[in-house]
Amino acid sequence: MIATLNQLRACAVELEHAIPLTHSVEELDSLLRFFMRHYELLALPRTEDHIWHRVVKCDDTAGFDNLSRLIYHPTGAVSAGRCNIPGDKVLYGAWNKTTAIEEIVPRIGDTVQFIRYRPRRSVEFFASQVGAYESYYRTGRVFLYAAAERAMDEMLSKNQDRFLHNLYIDSVLTKFFRFPTNKYYFITARIANILHSAVNSGFMYPSVRHAQGLNLSIGSEIFDTHFEIIDTSVEKISFYEYGIVLTEEKKYSASFDAEGNIDWTGRKRIKYRRSQMTGDQEEIYTPGWRKR
Repeated sequence: MIATLNQLRACAVELEHAIPLTHSVEELDSLLRFFMRHYELLALPRTEDHIWHRVVKCDDTAGFDNLSRLIYHPTGAVSAGRCNIPGDKVLYGAWNKTTAIEEIVPRIGDTVQFIRYRPRRSVEFFASQVGAYESYYRTGRVFLYAAAERAMDEMLSKNQDRFLHNLYIDSVLTKFFRFPTNKYYFITARIANILHSAVNSGFMYPSVRHAQGLNLSIGSEIFDTHFEIIDTSVEKISFYEYGIVLTEEKKYSASFDAEGNIDWTGRKRIKYRRSQMTGDQEEIYTPGWRKR
């Protein structure tokens, strides 16, 4: 049975005011199941052409010498995060360098270390996306995937109520994921945990810092078997105002051994074409470091 907009709104209100002290896990799951049952969540294919960025703060320009310090926590997260429940091993990243930096709330003078990573060539990987309907509704675009725009064009022309229901749920979830504090982590983490457990799947959601950015979270098993790291760099934040970020590169490497140790003396350097629409694009595909 299709829910009415009023039923969806009642569920949204209860979710918005739910707190762990008054709602058991079972009650929360029941609300989420009702909500998600009426949500046609988009699962978008991601390929080696979609390069993602992760940034970690460093104590100094020496940075980290092993890639394991730059991915997910090796023993699992101690506490809940936006896309992880306690104990989860989740890798967070962003679609471009600026968004990745902004997510950690930097200050001028901070030293950070980046990795660029992507799905391996020829693997099948899909990422569900919260925020796609809202983006389409406001801009006519779905970030990084034109085929979804055509699907929404068709949905809107054939069944406006169906589109409206999806838009409403998507907008509620977008608010939860973009909320700047941990208020809704017990909701967002459970949603992401379910999506991470799907076969060959990750999860994309809007940036907390600005609505135009896009983040990706993937579980450790997917990263270990489906992704590769292209390169890493240590950089210093030299300018950060009004969302504009400039950095000074201090170290760079695209050379790693099988255990993930970084060779900072290597001369290999990856060349990229840069576009504000598609992000970094490698000029010549080069296999990266793989966990296994």
